[in-house]
Amino acid sequence: MGISEIFSATSLVVSISAVIITYYYNKRQTSIFQKQLEEMMKKPELEVKFDFSVIDRSVSFASFRAIPVQETPKVAKIVRVKVFNKGKATAEECMAKAEIFRNNEWETFGGVRLHWIRYWEGLYNNMNNMGDLYKPVNIAVNDYEIADLVFIIKDDSKYITAIRCDRGYDLAFVDARVHLKKGDIIKVTVYCENATSNPVCLRVRKVPTYDSINSNNVKEFFEEVKCPKLT
Repeated sequence: MGISEIFSATSLVVSISAVIITYYYNKRQTSIFQKQLEEMMKKPELEVKFDFSVIDRSVSFASFRAIPVQETPKVAKIVRVKVFNKGKATAEECMAKAEIFRNNEWETFGGVRLHWIRYWEGLYNNMNNMGDLYKPVNIAVNDYEIADLVFIIKDDSKYITAIRCDRGYDLAFVDARVHLKKGDIIKVTVYCENATSNPVCLRVRKVPTYDSINSNNVKEFFEEVKCPKLT
């Protein structure tokens, strides 16, 4: 075999090797790109449901006052919302928001933040600093978080039914607009940094009291309805 033939054979081997290397390099890059694209396309998928499962399990709690006072603990029954993540990525920094549609228009306060029960400390007893109770949460894939929505309170001779929110420490003196009235429609939406739920709405057929509502008659007081349009 002459020198020219050796060079030709060597060049052929080098060319074939280059083609093979390029093929596997491109295949690897394509695989990496596909994985990156798949990761980018993964996103949370939120589902919000009203939860009446603890309506018969009353809880005791004290008023949320800036200056603690001696008082008899109140008792309450609670309506909650359960937020499921059925997607393929963690829902990050999620906040649950409630709004009220009243007398054919949206209440002017523009909505309130709800309390995630994960941050339980201080909710059912006295606590001076309540700020951390309304922090957002992450919701993992195939997991859920729960937020308090309505507190139905018995306080000595008074009955209070209101949205549990960040507008005051004591529900007896919280913004009167979050106290429920017959015909109110409560809209709940969950906002995360990387996802937003579809809203769900609950109509107040009549205002429940602590002594009147239980798991057998919830539908006499609340019904899930189609949400009114924002105007």
